[in-house]
Amino acid sequence: MIALSGCKINLGLRILRKRPDGFHDIETMMFPIPWNDIIEMVPSNSFNYSSSGIIVNVEPSENLVVKAYNLLKSQYEIPPVHIHLHKQVPFGAGLGGGSANAATSLVLLNKLFQLNISTDKLKVLAGMLGSDCPFFIENQPAMAYNRGTDLEFYPLDLKGVYVLIIKPEFSVSTAKAYSSIRTYSPSGLLKEALSMPKNQWQKHLVNDFEIALQGNLPQLKELKQTLYEAGAFYAALSGSGSAVFGLFERIPNSINQPNLIQKLVSL
Repeated sequence: MIALSGCKINLGLRILRKRPDGFHDIETMMFPIPWNDIIEMVPSNSFNYSSSGIIVNVEPSENLVVKAYNLLKSQYEIPPVHIHLHKQVPFGAGLGGGSANAATSLVLLNKLFQLNISTDKLKVLAGMLGSDCPFFIENQPAMAYNRGTDLEFYPLDLKGVYVLIIKPEFSVSTAKAYSSIRTYSPSGLLKEALSMPKNQWQKHLVNDFEIALQGNLPQLKELKQTLYEAGAFYAALSGSGSAVFGLFERIPNSINQPNLIQKLVSL
């Protein structure tokens, strides 16, 4: 059984407070992007994981695909499988590619072994693997609250919009990004900004991580400006970065930075 595992961009991200459990309460709008990894699962005599494409330098026990299998195996009687991940979405980019891999693995295992796990239960299981994971169970535009696991469908129509994603050579640790936050935002600002005409997003739709990171990582600000110069009506850091994206009404002018990972998709 084979499935595509996508990624997301964040249209605004406000950090509201630090929680007693060490996580942060946030408000963000997550939008699915058709830039895909590929996951294949087949029954096997023993569990086996393999990968191709972008090299994922983590121990197998820390791989989110393996964690998804082990989590489901701890709660349901499922036999061994061979899982192959072909990785195309860069990690350390704020695009949620690893979270999508985990959620897609849960969905695949549910189908493969006809476990009949409900969508709501799959989201709960996904939340045990990571804050972004529940979003990828249904993979629809959604507002995310609390630590990112509480989702509210948000009917944002970006049909016909082009998205250009640029991933610089460096990555940003999510933990490091949160540690750079010095002030918190009031709730409600994000929905207010999203309700404005898209040509006003540039002034009002904010990712708090940008403000916190751009002092130490000026290249992020430079890439964002490059996207605006190419004709974007909105550009921003995705999640905690390091990927920056631009939204365009028409196919954008080429970005002449061949040393960077670039991906253009049409929504």
